[in-house]
Amino acid sequence: MSTARHAGPRPRVGVVIVNHNQKEVLRACLKSWRKVRYPRLTLLVSDDVSTDGAPEMVRRSFPGVRLVRLERKGHFTGASNAGLKALAGDHDFLFLGNNDTEVEPDILDHLVAAALEDPKRSVLAPKILFRDRPDLIWQAGFYMHPLLGITGDVGFKKRDDGSFDRPNEPDYISGCAMFFRVEAVRPLGFFREDLAIHTEDSDLCYRLRARGWKLWYVPKARLYHRVSLTMGEGSPATYYYFTRNMLAFHSRHRVGPFWPLPLISFLCLATPAASLRFLLRGRPRGFLEVWRGVADWVRGRYGIRY
Repeated sequence: MSTARHAGPRPRVGVVIVNHNQKEVLRACLKSWRKVRYPRLTLLVSDDVSTDGAPEMVRRSFPGVRLVRLERKGHFTGASNAGLKALAGDHDFLFLGNNDTEVEPDILDHLVAAALEDPKRSVLAPKILFRDRPDLIWQAGFYMHPLLGITGDVGFKKRDDGSFDRPNEPDYISGCAMFFRVEAVRPLGFFREDLAIHTEDSDLCYRLRARGWKLWYVPKARLYHRVSLTMGEGSPATYYYFTRNMLAFHSRHRVGPFWPLPLISFLCLATPAASLRFLLRGRPRGFLEVWRGVADWVRGRYGIRY
């Protein structure tokens, strides 16, 4: 996509917010998007079989917001894809956000400008701050350790003092807030739905990078995140999906010059450490879910379990 195409009207942007049984959190999210000043904007909620009245709230309180309702549970990947595919045909860019996020009014101005600077930028990320501590960074990009096979948030819990204000290319971008160039991502079918949740974002980013597309971090674009409301931070279900899907990621992508060391390190070091933490905290179910994730990876069993 050339920038000349958009010399006149600004690019069309579709925003997809994924929701599951978080009606009031979703309300706050949509209120923040109401304040966004971007002129060519479509808002859509993709609801993953909520039973708390969230779809009815959207229709009643936000009549200009489009709504997609899944008939059966799709989890994050299924709900995301349903919304993204609904808007991909008539938008140039798509923003995917969690329901537990709120945005600054100029977020799309900065993301669109950065995307148009380089037509090879396929996915762009804002700076993500803690919703309840907006002076602290939750994420300024993600990194993938080339030896240990683990991931980490750049700038996690660091003060937002300007130290993370340099635009750069991260290893991958969080599904919490992804700004897509449609022509890059649409041919890939967006996320792999067999992953359900966790590492679907890194998987997509590495598929794009393998095809010559770039990622980009845009610190002037700002978003605030209430962390892990849907599944719970550190929950057994989270560790099941994370373990299974990280092993799948390393098997499928063979990242870095030291492969298969990242796969071996994750399986033999990170996985036992995670399961041991559950045991030491008196949470045997968490211990079992970690190793269930390993077992399902070995069997090639993917899809939704929770």
